[in-house]
Amino acid sequence: MMNAENTGKRLLEKYWWIINLTDDSGKTALDNAKEANVLWLVNLLTNPSLIQKERFDWVTACKQDETQAVLAFIDHCQDLQKVCREENDTPLHHIKLDKYKDYLNLLKIPSIRALKNITDHDGATPLHRALERKDMLLANMLLLGEGVERNITDHNGKTATDLLVKLCQEHEEWDTMCKQIRIDPYMQKSYIQPRTNLDQIRSNLSVVAALLATITFAAGFSLPGGLDDKTGDAFLAKKAAFLIFLLADVYAMCTAMLVLFCLIWSMVSEPNMARLLVDRSVCSY
Repeated sequence: MMNAENTGKRLLEKYWWIINLTDDSGKTALDNAKEANVLWLVNLLTNPSLIQKERFDWVTACKQDETQAVLAFIDHCQDLQKVCREENDTPLHHIKLDKYKDYLNLLKIPSIRALKNITDHDGATPLHRALERKDMLLANMLLLGEGVERNITDHNGKTATDLLVKLCQEHEEWDTMCKQIRIDPYMQKSYIQPRTNLDQIRSNLSVVAALLATITFAAGFSLPGGLDDKTGDAFLAKKAAFLIFLLADVYAMCTAMLVLFCLIWSMVSEPNMARLLVDRSVCSY
């Protein structure tokens, strides 16, 4: 009897998050313990503070293909985000599922969605890890996920985009996947980083772009040298310097207008596209 009690207590300490799970008949462990009149178990389940909760080793569980245990932990751990931040790791960094639908359901869980950009002890995000182990299903899901950062740098100086570029170069199926989901990993951002304040950048750029568009537009109607009153032609029309001025003015005006269009477009785009558009707007100057 004592061995059974010790074993039961040990299991509760190790798998404390499944205490409130129900079986096929809708009964919890406490319900079954009461029916079986197992007093020591009833006492423990009635007073969960008596259970010394152990840290759940989701890394080992994922490696040993104990996926259901990991999913149960995710579903029933109320302090999942806190635990993950304390551990500098998340189950999302290690879990391996067989179907796209399973990943879809996993990422619908609010506590898991909140972990999508958390970095582990190596500075890697879940997307880093999915790409490293060539988990195309999870990588696909994360690449399409809203708010998933692709340009967080790990401790090796690599971003998820860097890893994706390498995979696309080495494996045709990865390149095909990127084309199917309309992601171009080769388009790198030069100025805009994940934590850049896009609203501030947009505000500053829009003022400059609008000013340049106005100035260049006005310059087109006040040509240097003036116009011939009889023919309406510019006096300097045949001068090389005038042609250079005209081309530069038109180019500057078109560029300013393009920047304004990109900034407006970025306001209604998903985060990664918005950063790319703002980055290209900065490059235009």
